[in-house]
Amino acid sequence: MPTENKDRRLRILFNSNAPYTTSGYAVQMGLLLPLLKDDGWIQAMINFYGLEGGSIDLNGIKMYPKIGDVWGSDAMRSHALDFKADVVISLQDIWTLDFNNLANIKRWIAWVPIDMQPVPQAIYDRLKLCYRIITCSKFGQKELEKKGMYSTYIPFTVDTEIFKPMDKMQARKDFNIPQDIFLFGMVGANKDNPPRKSFQEAMEAFKMFHDKHPQSGLFFHTLLWQTGGFPIADYAKFLGIEKAIYHLDWYEEMFKIDRPALVKIINCFDVLLSPSRNEGFGVPIIEAQSCSVVPIVSNFSAMPELIIPEVTGELCEIIYKPFTPLNSYTSQPDVKSLYDKMEKLFIADRVKMGEAGRKYILENYDSKKVTKEKWLPFLERVQDEIYNNPIT
Repeated sequence: MPTENKDRRLRILFNSNAPYTTSGYAVQMGLLLPLLKDDGWIQAMINFYGLEGGSIDLNGIKMYPKIGDVWGSDAMRSHALDFKADVVISLQDIWTLDFNNLANIKRWIAWVPIDMQPVPQAIYDRLKLCYRIITCSKFGQKELEKKGMYSTYIPFTVDTEIFKPMDKMQARKDFNIPQDIFLFGMVGANKDNPPRKSFQEAMEAFKMFHDKHPQSGLFFHTLLWQTGGFPIADYAKFLGIEKAIYHLDWYEEMFKIDRPALVKIINCFDVLLSPSRNEGFGVPIIEAQSCSVVPIVSNFSAMPELIIPEVTGELCEIIYKPFTPLNSYTSQPDVKSLYDKMEKLFIADRVKMGEAGRKYILENYDSKKVTKEKWLPFLERVQDEIYNNPIT
């Protein structure tokens, strides 16, 4: 509980995914809101994904619905007036937001992921309307500096009290996964094609690994069949690895996996595969290390900073940089490099690497630690600017 001498006048309105949904943004809101509430901050939240038609109370925090704009820019303006918000903090991809609505928000703070290089013009133009900018990665902070923009670095986090090592044999038993296989795992939404999570490249690299090591498997914590997504199940059959693919029933996948269940899934893995084309952060990467599971990530955007190469994880090199409609680059992972890293970790001391990874996460990405050391000082500075030293 907040101590009596703490000044907590600042009224904060967030705009993001509802914290009871399963997206990466939702997870971050679900971690942050209770910690700020416990410290005494006055807050509410707009849920542009996960709530429609009316407001609700969630553990003492008012939850507003979206209005007309699917991304919540009109709600940011209108609900801010109703809540009498001093600041509106958005956690989302901001290139989708409407300029006219943004221009009418008194103090907009963008907590923004930067997942391309260079910073797309559509993002830069909107950030010029901000009162303050928060970047969730050092990569994003540096890319904004190149554009002459200052930002405060506050990373995404993980609840290390929930995401921790557990008995691998029991975890596999609970999900009917054989004990004697070397298991790779992937965690991420299957919602685009070509897939941002690099499902195709990961499956091709796994095919090479499986041909050499038949006692191996690949677990997908995602929907294998998804409209607009990558045809994971069909491609597994095409490659001839369908018997080595593990996954949950689609209904269980969508509605039954809470955070403790996800911890159990991750603990089934020997190695996490996260060779994404682009990430503004990459929450599964820190969740895996918090569970002492070693990840392989792409050497692009924010991902390299989330591991210590060859100590807590491995970097997969990229082979090509596609140019996007946002006039910026993403990446394509090198299948051969990914396979080489898989072979390297097969014979590595993964126990030692896992212990180092857990330590790295505890020191840098623990939710309570980051909130205390970064969020509270930031909000106190903003409050001081608004109430005690207003800029005229």
